[in-house]
Amino acid sequence: MTKRMGRHMLVIEDASLELVPKEFQGSRSCRSFFEKFGVTPASQILDDNFHHDIIRKLPKSEKRGRPDVVHFALLDATSTPLFQSGKLEVIIHTLDDMVIEITPGTRIPRTLLRFNGVMSKLLSQPFLSNKELEGNELIRLRGTEKIDQFLSRFTNRKVVALSRIGEPVKLRKFVHEILSMGNGETKIWIVGGFARGHFEASLLKLADYIVSISRDSLPAHVVTARLTYDLEVELE
Repeated sequence: MTKRMGRHMLVIEDASLELVPKEFQGSRSCRSFFEKFGVTPASQILDDNFHHDIIRKLPKSEKRGRPDVVHFALLDATSTPLFQSGKLEVIIHTLDDMVIEITPGTRIPRTLLRFNGVMSKLLSQPFLSNKELEGNELIRLRGTEKIDQFLSRFTNRKVVALSRIGEPVKLRKFVHEILSMGNGETKIWIVGGFARGHFEASLLKLADYIVSISRDSLPAHVVTARLTYDLEVELE
C-alpha cells in the first residue's frame, strides 16, 4: 500500500541540549556542579536546575537549559516498536545546529543524569570515532548543519512542523492523510525540543504543513508520544 512506502523521520528541532558556553565555565554555578557531581565545567550540559544564573544572560534564554525536554521526548519516541523495528528514524537538531542521529534499536539512558553524561561526552569530544565513545556508537554526532541544509538532503519529502500556532487538526486523521500521499517520500515530522517559545521563522518557511494537535500547549514528550502511536497504527 502507498501509505507504507517511504521513510519516516522525527526531528527534535531547536533541541535544548548544549555544553555550558566557554565564557561561563568559570562561574560559581559550574564550580558548584563540579563539587557536587565531579563533572568539569567544560563537560557540563547546560541545565536550568544548576546554571540558571548563566542561562538568563544568554540569547534565546527561554529555549535553553532544558535537556530534560529532549530526554523525555527521546524516551517516548525510542521506546516504541515503531523505532525499535527501524520504521522511524530519530534526529536531534540542537539550538547550535549540532545534528545527532539515534540509530534504530538504541536504548536511551533512563535517567537524566546518565543521559547528560552520554551527551556531554558526545558534544565535548566531537572528533572521536564512534568506537572511541566507549559503546555509545549508537548515538552519533553527524556534524553541524543549519536546518535548511539538513532538510535539503531530502529532495522527495514532506515536512510537517507540529506547533501550537499551526492549523488545528485531528492528529490521527492528519497522519492517515499524509501517509496516503507521495509514494516513496520521506516524511519528516518536526517537534520542538524546548520548553517555551516557538520554531524559528526560517524553519516554518521550510515546512509543507504547520499543524496544531491541541488547543493547549503540550510538552514535547506528549507530542512525540501521540505522534509515534498514530504513526504506528497507520504503518501496521
